[in-house]
Amino acid sequence: PQINVGVGGSTLGQTPSQIQEVYDRLEQIGRNNTKKNETIILFFIACAGENDVSSGISVEKATERFEALLNKIFSTKTTAAMMTIETYLVFLGPKLEPWLADDF
Repeated sequence: PQINVGVGGSTLGQTPSQIQEVYDRLEQIGRNNTKKNETIILFFIACAGENDVSSGISVEKATERFEALLNKIFSTKTTAAMMTIETYLVFLGPKLEPWLADDF
């Protein structure tokens, strides 16, 4: 099974609920799973932080949101029966944008 979710324009604060959507879909797949010991690979790619900074939140708050994102990705457990889940994250942090020049 493959789940593709693409979201643009989000902030780190919005991302954990979007991650939950992936886990909810995975639960549904698991309930319908007939293969024993199937390995599911979750591969998250995130480019985030710019919208947080541009909205005026502090670096400390953005860091808290990033930690919440990591906790959501790596601490969420699924009850999907007989499935092994491997989780990976590629995170691309904020890049310098001309309109953010004064924020760094």
